Amino acid sequence: MFIEASVAQDQHPEYVVLHSLFLMQELQPKKALQLLENIKNSPQLPANYWPLFAELNLKLENFNEAIAGYENWSATEQNALASLRLVYLYQYSNRLEKALATAKLGTQRFNNVVFKYLTVDMLLNKASVQEAKQVFNSIQAGKYAEMLEWQTLKGRFAAIDGDFKLALSTFKKVYDETHSPLLVKFITGVYRMTNNYPAASAFLESHLEMYPADLNTWQVKFNVEIQKDPLKAEYAALKITELAPNDSIAFNNLAWFELQNNKIALAAKHIEKAIELNNKNPELFDTASQIAMKQGNKTKAIEYIKSAITLAPNSATYRATLKEIESK
Repeated sequence: MFIEASVAQDQHPEYVVLHSLFLMQELQPKKALQLLENIKNSPQLPANYWPLFAELNLKLENFNEAIAGYENWSATEQNALASLRLVYLYQYSNRLEKALATAKLGTQRFNNVVFKYLTVDMLLNKASVQEAKQVFNSIQAGKYAEMLEWQTLKGRFAAIDGDFKLALSTFKKVYDETHSPLLVKFITGVYRMTNNYPAASAFLESHLEMYPADLNTWQVKFNVEIQKDPLKAEYAALKITELAPNDSIAFNNLAWFELQNNKIALAAKHIEKAIELNNKNPELFDTASQIAMKQGNKTKAIEYIKSAITLAPNSATYRATLKEIESK
């Protein structure tokens, strides 16, 4: 009887969750999650089941399962952490409307300025400037005026309103505190809006001297240099592929850039690498088709663009490209 009672206890949801929590604290998240999976369909789950399930999946980078966990957690109780996690996970998975809706709901449910900040940030990203200003103005400036997040939003609104001097000084103040790649992007954006390419280029180079592995800034650097200094742009593109060796888009963009600068052999080499990394993206085959035509290989160009059409059969652009190639 003692053994039978012990086995029954082991299978009780309350005991399973406690055991899972112990394993999590012992840095055994996979085992902890497996225990929770075993009771997932139980008719009555303990109150702390979904919080633990969500946090374990987040720790293990099972993002879709984590989202499901936080959604179930939020359905059973109004919890600021669960809502905040959902906003970030929706953003990460490019479910931007869900992220924005969750942030807006968070501003109503919780007395937490973070939800307002995230709401304003996302509204600005989708160019809903007036609505963003309304939410921004509802934040008590005196209490939060020195917060770096507040200062960043202040700079963004200044740039939108054309007050580039205020925007630049505000962004630089935050950058000096954080050296954040996001602030690099904003500062560079102001320089570009004021057509100050030398300042943009010099600022990016100074940041990259300190942070040579900053992939996001190398991407900004490429976009800045592409119209002004092809050699610097090519170097930036190469650095991006070095820092992201499995990124097919990075190799595609490098190949496209080399094609535009008539470096056909290098372009062909890099588009082959891009397709090797991902043969399901029609844009890569479109680039490869253009390169093949530059090489004088019409047959190969047709083969590539037909591959693009197979992957994107509704693309009028690819079909038009095929007709154009066949007519030459």
